[in-house]
Amino acid sequence: MANLPPSLSMNVSFGGPSSSSNAGGAQGNRDRKMQSAEQLVLDLSNPDLRENALLELSKKRELFQDLAPLLWNSFGTIAALLQEIVSIYPVLSPPNLTPAQSNRVCNALALLQCVASHQDTRMSFLNAHIPLYLYPFLNTTSKSRPFEYLRLTSLGVIGALVKVDDTEVISFLLSTEIIPLCLRTMEMGSELSKTVATFIVQKILLDDVGLDYICTTAERFFAVGRVLGNMVVTLAEQPSSRLLKHIIRCYLRLSDNPRACDALRSCLPDMLRDATFSSCLREDPTTRRWLQQLLHNVQGPRVALQAGGGFDHLLSAKGNGMIEDDAYELKSEDYIMDMVTSVRAVEELLTYRFKNKRLLEEALTHSSYTDSASYQRLEFVGDAALGLAISNFVFLAYPDLDPGQLSLIRAANISTEKLARVAVRHGLYRYVRHNAAALDEKVRDFVLAVQQEDYTVVYGGLVKAPKILADIVESVAAAVYVDCEFDLKRLWVIFRGLLEPIVTLDILQQQPQPVTMLFELCQKDGKRVDIKHWRKGEKNIATVYVDGRYVATSSSEQKENAKLHAATAALQKLLPSKENDRMSLDISSAINGTNEIEGAKQKLHELSNKKKLPKPSYRIVKEEGPAHERKFICSVHIETVDGLFYVMGEEKSRVKDAENSAASLMIRGLQESKYI
Repeated sequence: MANLPPSLSMNVSFGGPSSSSNAGGAQGNRDRKMQSAEQLVLDLSNPDLRENALLELSKKRELFQDLAPLLWNSFGTIAALLQEIVSIYPVLSPPNLTPAQSNRVCNALALLQCVASHQDTRMSFLNAHIPLYLYPFLNTTSKSRPFEYLRLTSLGVIGALVKVDDTEVISFLLSTEIIPLCLRTMEMGSELSKTVATFIVQKILLDDVGLDYICTTAERFFAVGRVLGNMVVTLAEQPSSRLLKHIIRCYLRLSDNPRACDALRSCLPDMLRDATFSSCLREDPTTRRWLQQLLHNVQGPRVALQAGGGFDHLLSAKGNGMIEDDAYELKSEDYIMDMVTSVRAVEELLTYRFKNKRLLEEALTHSSYTDSASYQRLEFVGDAALGLAISNFVFLAYPDLDPGQLSLIRAANISTEKLARVAVRHGLYRYVRHNAAALDEKVRDFVLAVQQEDYTVVYGGLVKAPKILADIVESVAAAVYVDCEFDLKRLWVIFRGLLEPIVTLDILQQQPQPVTMLFELCQKDGKRVDIKHWRKGEKNIATVYVDGRYVATSSSEQKENAKLHAATAALQKLLPSKENDRMSLDISSAINGTNEIEGAKQKLHELSNKKKLPKPSYRIVKEEGPAHERKFICSVHIETVDGLFYVMGEEKSRVKDAENSAASLMIRGLQESKYI
């Protein structure tokens, strides 16, 4: 490391010196991370240690704040990474790249991406012409997974370069003929590779140098246009919102060039002119706006406004015919027109004409929209009215059920999960006016999740239902109820169709509440159920233990959904055991029959290597008691292709024993899950 600058010397942490004596612990942690990074970088120069160093650095590169300068300034490191790249050139043609070779070189590419994205090393990386070493990978055509990963990771390096708007970067890439390589991937790559390659072309086009380059000759323009057009045709059969977004942005930028705009009048795909992608763009106002502007540029404002159609009333044309960013700031006259449209659409949905349309306007107004009364009062009435209407229905439909069962059916039909899906199924969420941007993302994620469901979900789907969606249904129900002069029977006749399919007793029996069922199942045999929660990044992890033994794990962005899914996974494992002579959960125990496996940590490490699972990761999750009677609880987790296995061990007086306890339970869990 003789070439390291003073700021990256061995005795200085990435974060710099501590600013106060109170930061000693943090400083020590940074020092340890620095030492770990430096040792792994040194290992890159040792052929015997390089493979492990590549793996560890690529996995932990986000943990090391200034890894890029360390890699760039360390003697022989970049040469070692380039050696990894060059070593697989012979297997590119004919295509004989193995998964192991692909994984190894992709780890090297991940480190180069780190260098390419860092502001202190980007230009040095470029001036050394290192991207040229990646071009042979982008020139491959094999669709096997090893080659696909290789192309995708290589594109990631180029993508890191173009993310920062820099004309010098764009000029370099154009001079090295990156466009034909991206077009090749856009034609034959996977959906993700196509998306990254299209993003690179988009970033090049957004630079004036890039736009001029592509539009200088007809050959270049039509080469790009032909590939974009073919991708649009493919997307009509296999939709991808993220890929379509970049394609439309490329077309929009091309339309900024007068000659290209003239050409687009004849070669812009018809599928972008009609309603082919209306459903795909329904939840993406930004891309809809780009498409509107593209159509305006190519064919004028009249056609552009017609093409939007549907419920795109937020796209309003200004006096000069251009669609601007402030088009979303509706003026009073825009609101009247849009609300009239919304009221009419909901009336058609209900097949009911309101005597007092102000009620429906109020029902479709969120509290964040301060220019008008919100639906909060109506929601209060709607909650009670729907609850009573459903109570009447189940009371008459099931004369022999006891109150407990009737309550379960009623609760399932008026739950947030149920009513939110009603709002999605009938598109009610499209008509609500609000000024809370955060709601859009939550609703969009839930809508996408519901679209993937192929059966009636009673208890928690992939994404937690936003309460606003259930509120909409309740407030619209209240508007009908009040407009009908509080006639409950009339409300039920009008509204029942929206609630279909009604959650019946049969559906509840097919989908019992997983957590409740799990506890009931285990309590019959005198077993104790424990569901533990923890977070990893944005995910909530829930792990089910029965009598202290690991059974199942699941994750979700919402804690409650993670719990539901973990309980469901546990039931899937336990129920077969109940049906087969009520077999016990116990797995073959260790040596002396205790819950501990001697040397479990080492055994787990060996099993992971043998089964090619990632290295187990341990951490102390609880530490308490005075110094002379310290108690520790450790956890261990292993990431697999099916998800994350997470186990907490029992309380021990030594960290070593606590880790062994966690490893013991992990081994049993992996055995139960048929991983070993």
